[in-house]
Amino acid sequence: MIYSGSIVFIEPDCLEEVSEMLDDLQGVDIHGVSKDKKQLVVSIEAESDELLEELSRKIKSFEPVLDIGHHVMHFEDEVDNILQGKKIPDLKGFQRSRRREKNPLDAV
Repeated sequence: MIYSGSIVFIEPDCLEEVSEMLDDLQGVDIHGVSKDKKQLVVSIEAESDELLEELSRKIKSFEPVLDIGHHVMHFEDEVDNILQGKKIPDLKGFQRSRRREKNPLDAV
């Protein structure tokens, strides 16, 4: 089981729409919203790193979502399986996001 504390970066004025979408996803809970309503603090619970990556892709594919950043991770059984040679981690994941593409500081 993997637990992640993450931040979901969203387009302005899309808080309600994104919140409803996240509420519909199993294993995702919203814990806070930034004052400017452009970031949501969420926890994600997934059975494996592959399922976490799949869920992250699903969240990122929602048009008002700019990015998702995983800031705190707890891997529980995943680390034991890797150390025992039962699993080799897939290190592809977490691609460059639309949030970075839209960074207004890049244009300066």
